[in-house]
Amino acid sequence: QDIVRLTPGMNFSRGGQQGLTSISIRGIVSNGGASTTGIYLDDVPIQARRLGFAGGSPFLETFDLDRVEVLRGPQGTLFGAGSQGGTVRFITPQPSIDTFSGYGRAELSSTRYGGVNYEIGAAVGGPIVEDKIGFRASVWYRDTSGWIDRINPRTGVRQDEDTNSGNTLTGKLAFTLAPSASLNITPSLFYQRKISHDVDTYWTTFSDPENGQFRSGNEFASPSRDEFYVPSLNVSLDVSDTISLISVTSYLHRDQTIESDYTQLARAVIFGNPIPPAGAEGRNVFNNSQRNFTQEVRLQSNAAGQRLRWIIGGFYQNAKQSATQVSRDPTLATEFLNTVGLPFPIAFGQNPIDGDIIYRQNPYDGVDEQLAGFGQADFDILQNLTITAGARVAHTKFNFDTLIEGPFAGATIADRGEQSATPVTPKFGVEYRMSPTSSVYASASKGFRVGGSNPRQFSICQPQLAALGLAGINPTTYGPDTVWSYEAGTKNQLFKRRVTINASVFYIDWKNIQQFVTLNSCGGGFVANLGQAVSKGFDIQASVNPVEGLTLGAAVGYTHGEFKDTFYAGAPIPGTSAVTKGDRIQGSPWRIAVNAEYRREISADRTVYGRVDYQYSSQEPSGVAQSNTANGLNLISKYYGSPETNYVTARLGLEIGRFDVSIFSDNLFDTSKALEQQNYANTALTRESSFRPRTIGLTGTYRY
Repeated sequence: QDIVRLTPGMNFSRGGQQGLTSISIRGIVSNGGASTTGIYLDDVPIQARRLGFAGGSPFLETFDLDRVEVLRGPQGTLFGAGSQGGTVRFITPQPSIDTFSGYGRAELSSTRYGGVNYEIGAAVGGPIVEDKIGFRASVWYRDTSGWIDRINPRTGVRQDEDTNSGNTLTGKLAFTLAPSASLNITPSLFYQRKISHDVDTYWTTFSDPENGQFRSGNEFASPSRDEFYVPSLNVSLDVSDTISLISVTSYLHRDQTIESDYTQLARAVIFGNPIPPAGAEGRNVFNNSQRNFTQEVRLQSNAAGQRLRWIIGGFYQNAKQSATQVSRDPTLATEFLNTVGLPFPIAFGQNPIDGDIIYRQNPYDGVDEQLAGFGQADFDILQNLTITAGARVAHTKFNFDTLIEGPFAGATIADRGEQSATPVTPKFGVEYRMSPTSSVYASASKGFRVGGSNPRQFSICQPQLAALGLAGINPTTYGPDTVWSYEAGTKNQLFKRRVTINASVFYIDWKNIQQFVTLNSCGGGFVANLGQAVSKGFDIQASVNPVEGLTLGAAVGYTHGEFKDTFYAGAPIPGTSAVTKGDRIQGSPWRIAVNAEYRREISADRTVYGRVDYQYSSQEPSGVAQSNTANGLNLISKYYGSPETNYVTARLGLEIGRFDVSIFSDNLFDTSKALEQQNYANTALTRESSFRPRTIGLTGTYRY
């Protein structure tokens, strides 16, 4: 989250009833389908498609971290499908065969209106056999308090205090084997387990965030558990003095369980009243698994100073996902009879399965398979002029198989399908260096995202589907979408590197966009290809050292995204368009971050420092598709766009030799503005999420 606040053009959110993660770059954001941003742990891709009504990419919480690389713009040539907007790489420290190093960190903090948070972690590495075998090991644990209370929505009595607490455990073990000077073999294993006891959303009806009252009216907590491990094998062989062969083999094993309170949703959809009677309980359980095998082999030049630098390679991935969903509501049929006066089977075709299952998707299996070849070359036409050309040719295939049943499904239905494509994603670029520290560049690149499938819609969604011109039709599959991105920029380090300025402008043409069509009256929806959009803007990053010890920094990003045509999810019926020409893409157009850091040496081994960061996001434009009345049934009448936000952090510390002790405050001014809002079936039931309240703490680190 801190990195996103400092990176122009990048957006990050975690929210909703399932706590899903979304990372987008330069306005290429989608609320359905496969990921638009590539996410890598070292050289291993871990992003995932949204399969069914849950799922999504893992949320990495790395401790022993060397750096994070944010590559803005399509990265289809080297990183393949799913890197339309860009790629984020989490790079961890590698084992050393000649030097010992270590890192430890502990933190204790308190969240206003919540409780105590703490974390502890350690990493160590070095040679086992000098110049032959090295290792790196790390482990980290964090316990986070909640600040939302869960109350009985009928009586207001508190049932659970600070319900949205959680904890995370991560660890990594890696070895490097160097049997010869030209061969390195690095096996590694990364593990992460994240547990949340409840979601970070509260009900607006019962809450007063400005006065520290965050309350949820859910009947029970909605816990989740996300656990995965990634074994990988990296082999690097210097074939000659100028050429290296690299092989990366990896496997992602992930299991995710999310339990959601659907008590209110079912009653909001069916009765128009989200407050259930006492004793009602609608539990919805999602189980998602990923089993991804990935193999990449690349041959590349490795000698510094070569006029021609190149890389060629091949990539294969078999990514299996399986999703199940079981919705249980033991009292709904009786409530329906008492409220509406009709037996449940008359309205829904059958009674709940086993007396309480109103919907079951068991399972929803999907397999993404990719085979690709890629290459890229940089050639110095002149000493200070370089051209770049590259391309990736891939064959992608997605197939799915699902079985759904229960009264909300309307019948027992088996769906299956397959989709394939052969995308070509080229890249072209040119860079001119005015000096060793200043350059200008321009590039054009293409990005691609594979298509997919939708779960079968609820039977109660059929009237709204018919109104869209989809009577008797289940929108099962959707196709790929593509982007062409054009960028120009400059990179400069001036005045003996005391001033750094990087700036770029971009124009992105996005076609056949995968977007989610909301069916408000029934709580359902589906992904469809919704026409064409353009995203354009600029970003600037600058830092300056005006006096010794003082660093001032700023990052400014602006993105303007809008749809270029009117598009219907079904038949072109007036008033039922999903998007209208000129509708804006969701998200804050302006993102600004400024920071100031001052360091002063007070003795030979003591340095004091202080740092303040301020981040600003502008309000989402009013003309997004979800708030345009011309879009009829796709309209969310209680839509809440991203608000203007201001966020400040501060830290004051003392370095004593290898030790660093600091005090900090996140969300210094305790801003509590709602960041996201979710409304169910256009009723009074509205959930919000906001920044964690002001958190003050103490951090201690040690490095050697």
